[in-house]
Amino acid sequence: MNLFKQKVNDQIQIAEQLLLLQDEFDQKKRMLNMLHTLEINESAAYLSEHLSELNLQLKEAQKKFDEKMNDVLQTHRS
Repeated sequence: MNLFKQKVNDQIQIAEQLLLLQDEFDQKKRMLNMLHTLEINESAAYLSEHLSELNLQLKEAQKKFDEKMNDVLQTHRS
C-alpha cells in the first residue's frame, strides 16, 4: 500500500503541473487574441510561437499523466 500512496502522490504532482500549464496556455491564448484584435502582429507572432511550445509541453505532461495513472491503477489492483 505504501507504493500505491507514493504513486498517487506522484500523480497529484503531475496533475498540478498539468493545471499550471493549462492555465498559462489559456492566459497566453487570450493575450494572443487581444494582440490580434489590436493588430500588434510582431508580438502576436512571438506569442503564437510560445503557445506552440506550451502546447507541446501540455501534451507531454498529459501523456505522462495518463501513463502514470495506468500504473497507479495497476498497483491498486495488485
